[in-house]
Amino acid sequence: MVDDLWTKCLQTEWSRPFPTGGSIVVEIMVNCEGAEMRIFLLKRPSILLESVEVLYAYVNEIPARDLAGEGSYCIPVHSMQKMMDTVCAGMSRHDPTLRFFFEKTELQNEAGQCTCIARNMVYSSVTFSCTTVEESITLLQKKWQRFMQAEEYPASIEQYAVECGGRGEVASLAQGLEGLPITEGYRIRLQEALEHFDVYIQQLAELLEPVAQYLTPFLDLWAAKSEPLFQEWEAYFAQQDLKKWLKNRCQLYVNNGCEVLQIVPRYIGAGTAHYEMDEAEHVVSLQIGVGFAIRKAPKTGLEDWELLALRLLAGPARIKMIAALRERPMSTREMARELGLHLGTVGRDVSSLMDARLLLVELNEGRSRYRVNPAALDILANHLLALKPDID
Repeated sequence: MVDDLWTKCLQTEWSRPFPTGGSIVVEIMVNCEGAEMRIFLLKRPSILLESVEVLYAYVNEIPARDLAGEGSYCIPVHSMQKMMDTVCAGMSRHDPTLRFFFEKTELQNEAGQCTCIARNMVYSSVTFSCTTVEESITLLQKKWQRFMQAEEYPASIEQYAVECGGRGEVASLAQGLEGLPITEGYRIRLQEALEHFDVYIQQLAELLEPVAQYLTPFLDLWAAKSEPLFQEWEAYFAQQDLKKWLKNRCQLYVNNGCEVLQIVPRYIGAGTAHYEMDEAEHVVSLQIGVGFAIRKAPKTGLEDWELLALRLLAGPARIKMIAALRERPMSTREMARELGLHLGTVGRDVSSLMDARLLLVELNEGRSRYRVNPAALDILANHLLALKPDID
């Protein structure tokens, strides 16, 4: 199945050379705790996801400086603004269809992250092997149909994706959405879009196609300029303990079932990194911003996530959840049953604990389960101990 997934990727448009003559796909074979893992570094961004982020920024009036990022390979603010002005010329932020898909809603968690319908539809079953919006939409439809046939319903949500899992725990799409930390109004809109996925994804495609037509040559030029960065990534990941890196930098616990890691660059919102797991295909998809530091730089003092963690750990229910997860990984529904807590409360708290890096997520047998992140607790404890005064 994995080989079939990448045959097309390696033989068709992805193998077109850049003007510099380099291949667009680099394959790296690494040993990961005794198992062989294949890394595919795709030197071209996902045009589908980049187009979604452009319209999300336009509708919600996010300034170009927040999209550009910092670094030698990031698009400068003035170029980002010019691109936004060109792509969105003739559009109206007040268009009802545009607002339905892209108007942001704040998640009901401590971090105050925002999402939208378009993000939740495309990031939840994204693939990087497609080169056009049309190809991506077709594959999204097939993947969503597979989720519904397997009765894998929404189990968690973050600023990009609705994660589907909960096989055998959730009886319906509606029941899965009930446990997510979202407002009732957003829940109704999201349920409408997901229940009629084929209809709404085609409407979304009509909005994204003209954006993608402009973005493709624009981002190809920036991708060509990023060749030195891609060479750095290739050398870095070839030498890394990938499981450890994914756990420490992405809060992702990867079991031995993962065979492929596919990586693409990100230019719109270049300071971020985002992953998705496809258990059926044994693939982890990782979108890395060209301004994202793959090597963690040392910092002094408490970081933002540590301050959030301290606030969260002041809540008795969250302490109970952390203690329960020491024993074994659990889904949100398993935690709610075991601890006697409301499912919505658990969903909200899990989302916040993930933002505070206190939990890791793993996908196993169609279910998203969470486990304690011991590295985060060690860092937090050591930084607190460092504040203790020396007493003679």
